[in-house]
Amino acid sequence: GALLSNSSDLLPGSAATWQIYYYNYDGNSCEGSLVPSRKTVEKFSNNSWVEEPMVEIQMPCGAEASPGCVAPLSLNEFFMKHVSEENITHWAHAHNPSQECILALGQHYRLRVHSQCLLARLESASPQVEYADGLDWSSVVFPAVYVDKHARRAHDEYLSWLRNEQTKAEKSGRNLGGQKKFKFREDFRDEPRLHIGVVRLNLMIFWSATSETTVVSVASAPKYFAKWSTPSSRLNDSMATSIWSWCCCRRRAPKGYQPIPQEESSDSDDLEAGTSLDEDTIDLDNQDAKFRFLQMQAQAEECTRFEDTFGQVLVQLAQDNSVLRMGSYSQLVYRILLNRSIDYLYVLSMYEAAIGNLEEQLAIKGGSNKAVLINRVSTAKLELEAMVRVVEPFFENVLPKLPALVSHNDDGKAILPTRVCRHYKFDMQNNFDEFLRKARTQIKLCDSLVAEYDRKSKDQVNSVLNYLTMVMFVILPMQILTGLYGMNFKHMPELEWQYGYHYFFTLAACVTALTAGVVLCVYQASLP
Repeated sequence: GALLSNSSDLLPGSAATWQIYYYNYDGNSCEGSLVPSRKTVEKFSNNSWVEEPMVEIQMPCGAEASPGCVAPLSLNEFFMKHVSEENITHWAHAHNPSQECILALGQHYRLRVHSQCLLARLESASPQVEYADGLDWSSVVFPAVYVDKHARRAHDEYLSWLRNEQTKAEKSGRNLGGQKKFKFREDFRDEPRLHIGVVRLNLMIFWSATSETTVVSVASAPKYFAKWSTPSSRLNDSMATSIWSWCCCRRRAPKGYQPIPQEESSDSDDLEAGTSLDEDTIDLDNQDAKFRFLQMQAQAEECTRFEDTFGQVLVQLAQDNSVLRMGSYSQLVYRILLNRSIDYLYVLSMYEAAIGNLEEQLAIKGGSNKAVLINRVSTAKLELEAMVRVVEPFFENVLPKLPALVSHNDDGKAILPTRVCRHYKFDMQNNFDEFLRKARTQIKLCDSLVAEYDRKSKDQVNSVLNYLTMVMFVILPMQILTGLYGMNFKHMPELEWQYGYHYFFTLAACVTALTAGVVLCVYQASLP
């Protein structure tokens, strides 16, 4: 306990130290780290802005009591106390724990050595499930994804803007089609930029036998999986459009100053697909690279806080007689997994909007930024393929085994929690099935965009070569005659003719016409 109480010294240079939260609840009460929600926040959902309860900052072990709440146990008291009361569900969570914290949790809950070793390398663990008979622990490893706050805000603003554009199109009689089909160039200019910011971590959950009713969850250190932005539509203007906009379409404020739009992030912060943020792969001697590494690490930890990971669970724990508090501990396991599976659909929606934006910019004729656009399309494809490879093992190998575990652990009396767990499992299957199906569709769309770009590039090269061939075809007869009459023979009667100059060009035109007729006949004969 004395070692764990000085946890801030165990992780020098880290943006945040590990923390432990715990909750002991039943249908009537909930004690521990809980801080009830007192405010609401607006979120964009179902094509409209709605108010949802804002999750308050929870109290980890050893924290001071929030107003109106009871102070939680200290770390020493937490590890010395064993909760095994009947009809009381005990849930403990360790957020980004150190190796010392993992050993302490293993000794406190008597985890097997294999489980402790798996916790020690949780960052690189693959999705898996393990069931243990008797009083031992069962566990599951879930690959969780998060959307950083900048990307979430940009995506919500994009959906709100798209809804407004659809409303304007309906009033003006225009049809936007599936997502959007802009008829006027000024509509496309107002489209907000989209930012892709996906953070990934592994979440491991332990649950005990029915007699214990204990759930322990552990979250690994977060890392950025993807971070990039769609280029601004103004960067993809053709030269003529840019000159026209600069000369004729400039708008100034009343005082004569032209406002410049400010972007919250630049393309210099973007990461390419497969870029690692591991401390071993980054040159920390470079101050810029070190600063960027610490900044990205802080952003990843900011969007994967405990309150962000278990927000909906905490809201239900704060409500008396809620479905979660009236249910069993296995219902808590399913609820956590279900909430994390929903984020995959949000991430997919973000990629669909970004790929659609890139597709529209690629369709602009004469765009000067298409190499950057196709690079973003390829990046999106690689990232979606990587997410599919992560989700498929959980969907195919782990999820089918979970119902048997729950039905085996329940004592047969808790009929309602078992039905709720089956409902949660069914929702998870639908979420992952929808994600995999739509992700593969977006991957095929990216492939088609890349293939179309390659085809147009080849066609453009072929057009240039055809043009050069035509020019050479026109000049070739003159070159032949020029080489013929440029030879230094002693007697060349054409050089002394009075109309030799006219004769040269007449002969060149006749040879060119004859050659053109031969080529045209050969081309028509080759047609099917």
